[in-house]
Amino acid sequence: MEFWYLAIGIFVGLLVTLDGYLLLKSKQDGRYNSLINLTTSIEFVWALISLVAVFVLEVSALQIMSPLLFVTHNILGWLYGFYIVAKSPKEEIDLVNIVPTWYALFGLSVGIVYTLLNLFLLLGLGT
Repeated sequence: MEFWYLAIGIFVGLLVTLDGYLLLKSKQDGRYNSLINLTTSIEFVWALISLVAVFVLEVSALQIMSPLLFVTHNILGWLYGFYIVAKSPKEEIDLVNIVPTWYALFGLSVGIVYTLLNLFLLLGLGT
């Protein structure tokens, strides 16, 4: 698998973990951290790169899990995001309060798994 995809994937996985942590912290103290906007933007770009990687990279059955995990996580996240925004009162959307704690924990967990998966593959343990 491409070295750079995995190396950058480790960094992005750490960002996803940070994003989940910041979201959890925001839920605890009631303040939205603007760093979440940056991490989410990077995740969006990486999701597009990962989608291309699914079709372009020649990889093993285990290696394909890296881009597939990231793309799936993002698509499900977008769908759930649309759902919770649609069911929220239209006059005021407070991101801190509408995102459930379990979803923030899920994002944090995916970040950890994605980081470890890419590290595992980069070290050549998944070839």
